[in-house]
Parts: sequence; structure tokens; C-alpha cells
Amino acid sequence: LAYGAPPVPMAADLKNRLFQRIAVESVGPSSDLAKLLNLPIAELKQQAAGLDWALMPGGSEAEVATWQVNEGEREVAFFVRKAGGGAFPNHVHASGETVLVLDGDFVVEDQVYRTGQQVSSPGGTSHQPQTQTGCLLFCVSSTDDDILDG
Repeated sequence: LAYGAPPVPMAADLKNRLFQRIAVESVGPSSDLAKLLNLPIAELKQQAAGLDWALMPGGSEAEVATWQVNEGEREVAFFVRKAGGGAFPNHVHASGETVLVLDGDFVVEDQVYRTGQQVSSPGGTSHQPQTQTGCLLFCVSSTDDDILDG
């Protein structure tokens, strides 16, 4: 019966979607900070409004505010905001990162994520995401991530 069905090409983004799913599972429910990704967006926005903000390293004009750090797991929960469009610093992930878009848009490898959507990147990967119009993001990542030159 399978030989009678016409062949269907594999989706071009299948590999990326699989890696994202694996990355989400690697952060997983065992991480206390990853559980914060399940909080309501309004609650996360309220938390972000009360934090101290600083320019993000890497010269992107984005700002960052650290919320919680788990030294034992070497994880950090933080917010990133950028007014207007442009690129974020090119960076490498020591372990998996998950980003929840709280407002605006977030572009990773030509895929646009909007309010309420999450994107994950597996450890050992690097990228330079962008925003088209500006955004507010909530991120859970490794304290060992690093900004790359150029």
C-alpha cells in the first residue's frame, strides 16, 4: 500500500523544527527557570517593567535585564528588549536556549516569531537573530553563552 502513494517531499524546515523540539526537551521540566516560560505573558511583562536594564554587549542597541540565576544549573532567566528593527549580537549557546516573544517580532533563520511564540536553539549553535519592528523577549539560557565578534 505504501508503494502506491505518491512520494511527498520532506519539509525544508524539518531539521530545524526537530532540533528546536530537542532543545526544548533538553531544558525540560527539570529546570526551575524553564518553568517560568509557562507564566502568563502579562505577568512576565510586569516583572520586566520592574527590573534594571543595561545595554547588551555586542553593540546592537538592545537592552538586557537579568531576572533570576540558577548557579547550580548554570542557567539564567532574563529579558531582552529592542526598540526598532535590527540585529542582535551574534552569539553561541553553551547549552539550549528558549526564547518566548512577549511583544513584537523575533526573527531566527528567516522564521518570524510573534507574541506568545517560543523558539529554542540547541547547545553548541550560534546565530544572530533580528527583529523587524522591535520586541520584548523572555529568555532562559546558559550562563556560559558567549557573544561572538562580528
